[in-house]
Amino acid sequence: MSISLIGEITLSNVLDWMVTWLLSCILALNIVQMGGVRAETQLISTWLVALLLVLHGLWAIATPERKGFALRTRALWFVPFLAYGLLQWLVLSPTPWAARMELIVLLQAFILFWIALNNMRTRQQVWFLFGFICVVVSLTTLIAFNQVLRRPDWLPKLINPLDASSFRLKVDPTLAGKGVGSMGTPANFAGLMLLVIGPLAVSAFSKRFSVVIRILCAILLGLCIAGITLTQSLYASLALTVVLLVSPFVLTIKPRLRTLGVFLAVLAAIIVVGANYITRDDFGQTVDTLLSGKMIDKRPVIWKAALSNTLQHPIMGQGMASFQETFESIRPEGFNLEPKYVHSEYLQFLSDFGLLGLIVLGFPAAYAVLSCFKAWRSQQQYVLLEHPKRMKMTPTKRMFLAGVLLAFLGLGINAAFEYNLHVPALLYIAAVFLGIGLKCLPAQYLPLHRSKLSCILLLATCGVAGIALIVFSQGPLAAQVYLSEGERRLAAQVDAINNRTGLELESLEDTVTILDFALEHQQNNPAIWLAMAQAHLDFHYITPSQDKAHGKAAAEYADKAIALYENDPQAWITLGTADWLQQDFDACGKAYYRATEIAPNNAQAWYYLAAYLNLSQHTHEEARAAIVRSLSLDPDSEQAQALKTKIDIPR
Repeated sequence: MSISLIGEITLSNVLDWMVTWLLSCILALNIVQMGGVRAETQLISTWLVALLLVLHGLWAIATPERKGFALRTRALWFVPFLAYGLLQWLVLSPTPWAARMELIVLLQAFILFWIALNNMRTRQQVWFLFGFICVVVSLTTLIAFNQVLRRPDWLPKLINPLDASSFRLKVDPTLAGKGVGSMGTPANFAGLMLLVIGPLAVSAFSKRFSVVIRILCAILLGLCIAGITLTQSLYASLALTVVLLVSPFVLTIKPRLRTLGVFLAVLAAIIVVGANYITRDDFGQTVDTLLSGKMIDKRPVIWKAALSNTLQHPIMGQGMASFQETFESIRPEGFNLEPKYVHSEYLQFLSDFGLLGLIVLGFPAAYAVLSCFKAWRSQQQYVLLEHPKRMKMTPTKRMFLAGVLLAFLGLGINAAFEYNLHVPALLYIAAVFLGIGLKCLPAQYLPLHRSKLSCILLLATCGVAGIALIVFSQGPLAAQVYLSEGERRLAAQVDAINNRTGLELESLEDTVTILDFALEHQQNNPAIWLAMAQAHLDFHYITPSQDKAHGKAAAEYADKAIALYENDPQAWITLGTADWLQQDFDACGKAYYRATEIAPNNAQAWYYLAAYLNLSQHTHEEARAAIVRSLSLDPDSEQAQALKTKIDIPR
């Protein structure tokens, strides 16, 4: 018995389709839920990936013996990098709590790559996966249209599996007027569009599908190009232009069609850039500034910092997932943003992993893409069908390879200016596409002896690997979920203090309880201890008569944060404030001085030091110098301006 799409109904084939469907659902989940950057999404994703591994093991042992029992050796190319990532987490990274979170995502990406390369034995399954991803991604452009035209703050609801509820986040107000889709940021949404524009173009203009399907693919392609337009991303527009210009040379060999394709590509690029230039003043100002030879982008400052880290630690890098924490020591004067990533995947990678990382990941990845390119060139443009009309059709492998290569071309250009591969959804799709591309190469198998014992061992290995992934991931992910909620509440409490609306004791106690849950799941994350210290400092605004007790508790938590990572200026500032509440002013001053030593260009550190120095008449001039230093670093700080006015009052 067989079905047209699924094929022969056998246990092996049904399991293979179950793997394909589950893989598609994992990608869709991460696409819709903020690109998978939220820990809530990864809590669900890790369970699904573990289940995927079990299904993969069941499929492998259910495969008839006549079809072989072998492992594709190309699936092992990236194992050395995983081992290096494990070494970074255990030994080399100065921020192991952050490195573990990054390693969780890398492990899932590798598993999805493994599944894409070893499963999905039929072209129908690969087409289904391609089509599913493209449809889901294209439909997220409707969210972007809603954001630009109606609701600039709207994002889809997120699922919190810890309490079986859903909640909604809002788009950053500074991004109002830009389409961010389901990603939350324009750059990452544009990266998502770039990943599917290639496959959609191939499907729309290659002789493989019916006219109806090709028209549908062309419509979805237009939606994705519109999605990039809505992001107002100049770098994504550049990547889109290159992809569209290259596409005619990938899709056809006829000079006339190539000329027409280049003309349409140039026209599309003019429309994308021109639409934003005419309708968006800030986009127009950016283009005008660049054309005048000036640079208003903040990226070069961050790139210089990453390059400095690479030169200081050229072999093994400064450490996995450490850029955000180590940026303070090299923060330039007047740069007051808080970059978590470098905004260039290539510089970020060298900064974190060094030349050794380039060897174990960069070279295999480049070789894999180059192999796909060579395989694409070796494919025939058309094959003749056994049909009375002798119809010509594009070979399936050529289409797969063309779609993958165009996807990597667009993402690769955009990744030079953004941190796209630090977004799980984009990394997972790229891993799956790479697996599909390598499937199109001549097979290289590692044959395995098939027996009842080997089948049991294989299934047990998949099950243990899945369980290990869950055990490794659930603790820090749950802690991050609670920490995110705690930090959200702390930010709301700061707003309440600044707006003089007052704090509620019950709300503050709930915040402490939530952060307690976070500590139960992860003890080595200094961000949790620091958040707990800040929560106890907020009790000052409710029960100031108990300041010493609150200060003592906050100091204990701040000390724990410093013990885990002593180069965080915010931890020293918090410790100094806790000592202030205890009226231990000597310890308070030492903490504030230490913050300025760690972060000499941090305006907030100098502000707190100025406030401390202003307590004594003997250090009044030092206080004046400190607040002048703070204002020179951040002239727009109203808080610092108010303190300077206070210091300038004659005594």
